[in-house]
Amino acid sequence: FVPEDGVLTLCCFSEVVGAAEPDTVFHVWRWGDREMARVALEVKGARWRTWSTKRILDEWRGEWHVDIEDRDRVVLTTLDFSVE
Repeated sequence: FVPEDGVLTLCCFSEVVGAAEPDTVFHVWRWGDREMARVALEVKGARWRTWSTKRILDEWRGEWHVDIEDRDRVVLTTLDFSVE
């Protein structure tokens, strides 16, 4: 969590292992059940690290999660967190 000018910026880091080259994963940022952003991230190697960021307005406090999806929209993992 990185506060900047009164706006919170969150970072989601992912390590991809065993991917086909090239490939794409998605970070899908959700506030409750509402999709707030879908970020396509290129995977350029069998083992790759990548990240996305999301700016959070003060009125968007509450429960969040990031779904990490493959190109077929299969959820690989989910990260849950709360913004207070």
